[in-house]
Amino acid sequence: MDRLSAEGYQTDKGANYLAYYESFFSPHRHRAVNLLELGIHRGGSLQMWRDYFTYGQIFGVDLNPVAIPESSRIHTFVGDVGDLGIFQRIEAETGVGVFDIIIDDASHTGAGVRTSFEHLFPERLAPGGIYVIEDWGTAYMKDWPDGMAYKAAPGTNGHGGFASHEAGVAGYVKCLTDHVARADIGVGGGRIEAHPIEFMTIAPGLVFIKKSP
Repeated sequence: MDRLSAEGYQTDKGANYLAYYESFFSPHRHRAVNLLELGIHRGGSLQMWRDYFTYGQIFGVDLNPVAIPESSRIHTFVGDVGDLGIFQRIEAETGVGVFDIIIDDASHTGAGVRTSFEHLFPERLAPGGIYVIEDWGTAYMKDWPDGMAYKAAPGTNGHGGFASHEAGVAGYVKCLTDHVARADIGVGGGRIEAHPIEFMTIAPGLVFIKKSP
């Protein structure tokens, strides 16, 4: 595989997603990375990551068992990503407890994404690692469990605030921007117990969060 492509794999990651993934992941593709994906559906994306990261170990967790042809570099586990014991089991069975890349393609709900991120980012993501939140646009879907149709909100009281869509994953992503601003928060006299985020890139459907080295 010369470039990241979903052709031949059972995955719903479209070309727009893959273009962003390529831009972030290409510097790492020939390194011995450990990649963890939450929510793997039919398992096609794990095979795609295996073939893209030539020396990578690929780990996946899903509520349902997934049948994938035997591969020494793919490790699948059945469990609820909200049950943090599953990650202890992965470490016990494989010896890998810290990952270079974590992709959350599981619940797509604000509470679910927050639970995974607030455990995995500080404890299970390597310094300098990349954490990805997929499909954060579910927050704008009124039929999604915690989504809500977007409506242009009226302005605030003139003190510098802006009305904002705060439902679902979008609301949590916006909370994470405060962590990026931790230095300015301190200068301004505020305080925050911040995650060590070096930067965030917000793209259509995807959020890339780089952990500080």
